[in-house]
Amino acid sequence: MNNILDTKLKQHHVIMIVSMTAIIFTIIFGFLLYMPLLRVAIKSQKALKSGNEMRDFYLKLPIPLDFRIYFFNVTNPLQVQEGQKPILQEVGPYCYDAYKEKIVIAEDKANDTLTYNPYDTYFFNQTRSGDLSQDDYVTILNPLVVGIINAVAIQKPQFLSAVNKALPIVFKEDYSIYLTTRVRDILFDGVRIDCNVKDFSATALCSQFKGQPVMKEIEKNVFYFSLFGSRNGTVPQQITVYRGIKNGESLGEVVSIDNHTDLQIWPKGSCNKYRGTDGWIFPPFLKDNIDIVAPDLCRNFQAKFVETLRFHNIKVRKYFADLGEANPEDQCFCPAPDKCLPEGVVDLTKCLQVPLMCTLPHFLRVDEKLLQQVEGLHPDTEKHIILIYFESITGTPVVGQRRIQFNLELKTIKKINIMQTVPEALHPILWLEEGVQLEGFLLDKIITASTLLKVVSVGRYITLIGFIEIFAYGCYQAYKDWKLSKVGPAESPSKSVRSSGGQHRKINTQEILKAINFANRKDEATT
Repeated sequence: MNNILDTKLKQHHVIMIVSMTAIIFTIIFGFLLYMPLLRVAIKSQKALKSGNEMRDFYLKLPIPLDFRIYFFNVTNPLQVQEGQKPILQEVGPYCYDAYKEKIVIAEDKANDTLTYNPYDTYFFNQTRSGDLSQDDYVTILNPLVVGIINAVAIQKPQFLSAVNKALPIVFKEDYSIYLTTRVRDILFDGVRIDCNVKDFSATALCSQFKGQPVMKEIEKNVFYFSLFGSRNGTVPQQITVYRGIKNGESLGEVVSIDNHTDLQIWPKGSCNKYRGTDGWIFPPFLKDNIDIVAPDLCRNFQAKFVETLRFHNIKVRKYFADLGEANPEDQCFCPAPDKCLPEGVVDLTKCLQVPLMCTLPHFLRVDEKLLQQVEGLHPDTEKHIILIYFESITGTPVVGQRRIQFNLELKTIKKINIMQTVPEALHPILWLEEGVQLEGFLLDKIITASTLLKVVSVGRYITLIGFIEIFAYGCYQAYKDWKLSKVGPAESPSKSVRSSGGQHRKINTQEILKAINFANRKDEATT
């Protein structure tokens, strides 16, 4: 009997030891080291190293971005030239498929960097555009004519009279502050400008067109002007970013653009520093403020955390970004220390070599007085803010919408005939939306990864509870075996009787049997 009890007791001790060991390992690896190990694993998978699927997606998106253009068609162009407020009618979206690719130039393993050229191509998407066509005509503020006038007025006002003479010679029937043309021409194909002129002032003006990114010389002295033609099928920049192999926190951060580690555009050095990723990849475990570099706008943006929500049953973090100069760190974007533009307006003159002003669409989060200068704008945060949804752990963007509006300053200039009676306004031209919402197999990958992380996270609690239950079972059984081992094999259960004093006394059963045997022998002797 004792041998059996000892064997069971040893077995239950083994159960206790094994389960306690499992509990300790679960606590260490499932809780104390869970997040550090998870961080290492995810950072390794997201790093831009050869063989990683993330690198392949980064270099060439398997799906096109949705590139949309909304024009501000002017319904009262003649009245505006007489001093009335512009009345705007939003027309769009004209939708294009934007295919994004990065051509790798070099990798520096020592510095953990990757250098590439962005290569973009755009194709009109008739299905998404609906009834709209690239051959539609729109009337917009003439970006070339008004842009030239504004540039001369700011930089060389002494030449305004010469420009006033040259403009009608160069632009002929298009000489107006407004331009009526086809959508395809203003965006990509180009508006034709014939510079085969003999007038000295006109020739001098045309000489400034050479080398401008928005101008393309098709034949000698014949140019085509378009807003985005220079971006289609060209290699505009060389960008160097960190690969995130040595330091996962620096994944995607911009190191240099065109071999320059900073800009030479803004008055103060802090705004000239590249701060953030290139906007195509982000490190995991994001903070509440995310810095993003926009090379085409020559500045940094900061996306700020708004809320956590569900997207296709994935937990995502929602971020907003704007262009507000009310932030102290953004004061360095002012054109001059003593001259800041209205809140939410960014001057792109030095960046694009064209006097364009950048805002959020419909003057969202812009000084209220600018909204009063025109009619037809209806700012809406959800429609017009820059927004990104990130998967909460891996930091993978599942929704991204970059929204920017381009404007030109309209003001009275007495030396220019067509500008003598115009009202003062920051005049919108168009706004664009470039973004993506993951779907299909890409979204399935995110859902699978998110589900797996959730299962692992819940599983560690279930595992810990299971081992605790096994340990408790082992303890209980060991205790029972220990109690039984204290009762010897010759002993039998005892009974309780009341003594003459009224108290209970335990009497062993074998003692009773001995007493009975003694009484029987005594009776036999008497007989």
